[in-house]
Order: sequence, then structure tokens, then C-alpha cells
Amino acid sequence: MHKIGVVGPKKSVERIMNYSKEMDTDLIFLPFTYNLIEETKSIVEKYDEKIDYWLFSGITPYKLALETTASRHKFNYIFRASSEIFEGVLHYALENKKIPKAVSIDLLNLKNFEEVDSNFFDHKHRYPSLEQYYFYYEPTSTIEEIYEFHHQLWENKKIDLVITTYPEVYEWLKKRKIPTYWTGPSKQNTFYAIRIIQEKIKTRYYKDTQTTSVKLK
Repeated sequence: MHKIGVVGPKKSVERIMNYSKEMDTDLIFLPFTYNLIEETKSIVEKYDEKIDYWLFSGITPYKLALETTASRHKFNYIFRASSEIFEGVLHYALENKKIPKAVSIDLLNLKNFEEVDSNFFDHKHRYPSLEQYYFYYEPTSTIEEIYEFHHQLWENKKIDLVITTYPEVYEWLKKRKIPTYWTGPSKQNTFYAIRIIQEKIKTRYYKDTQTTSVKLK
């Protein structure tokens, strides 16, 4: 059986582990949680030899893992849903019986990151009537920085809703009664990422079989 290391914040990893149980696979999922995102690199470097494939909760820990010496073909991450702003607004509307006029959103800065279109999460053209404030964070940005960005906008009465990728930011803002929506790993995107891993396993198996067949001939 292949071992899959699931890496991310505790809340994200718990959700991924629960989703993985709903799929009929012979994969073994092992949780690796961190308190600080920089711990991603030490986790990968320490356990890489014992793990067949890595599944990161999002693109940020994946990007950090690329800085390690581990084999890149083992890396997989769960795509962030492009519909997240709609989901956040809908959630707010159902809870508050009204539509928010302005939101703040934190996103990883994807400039110079060729694997993803940096315009993919720019929702301004999709929702022109919704005022949007963006914080484009780096893998080295602190949770405090991200929290402060949202908090200041709320204190200045510029937003009605926060949409964040970080469970910690979500918890801090909720404690202060600030309407917040956490864009954790979705079931659909988690299933998709796991299927990609399954395809990688199949491809590798067929390649190994063909290599063995050629040697026997």
C-alpha cells in the first residue's frame, strides 16, 4: 500500500483525512500538521523517505516544499475553488439575511509561479458590484500580518465580510465577532487531488512493468 503524507494546518488536515475515508482506495493517509507554515519544509525533509506521495492542503505549503531536496513528482496539492467568493457571500447572506457590499480576501501571491494563472482568483471582473480588498501574501508572510489586514479594514468599516485561507485567521476574527468565511479544502477538489495521485501510481506501475518486460526479453 502506498503512503500519502497529508500536510497542512490541523483544521485542514482533519478535513482532508475525513474526505479521504469517503473514497474507496487502498492508500494509507498519514496526517502531518504544522503550527507555522514554514514547518512544511522540515516535515517533508524529515519524513520524505517514508512517504510515497505528498498531499498538501493548498498551494502555499506546496510552494514551500519545492524548496526542499525531495522529489517534485511526489508533490500534489489541493486546488483552491475559484467559486470561493460566491460561497462566502452566499454563506453570509444566509446567516445575515442580506448581501455584503464589500469583502476582504487573502490570496497567495502567484506572480512568477508558472503552474497557476495569477489571474485565476481575481474576482473583480466576475463580481463588479462587490467591493473587494485583496491581501497577496508570500509564503513568508505571518498570520499576524494577514489578520491585521482584515481587522483594520473591519475597524475602519470598509468591509462586511472576510474570506480567508487560514484557519487561525478565521478563528481570531470570529472571536472578535467579525463575519468570516474559511476557504478550506473542498470535498470535490480533495477527491480530484487524490485521483491524480492514483493516476500517478498507475502510470508508475505500468512503466515499471514495461521496464521489467524489456529486461526479460
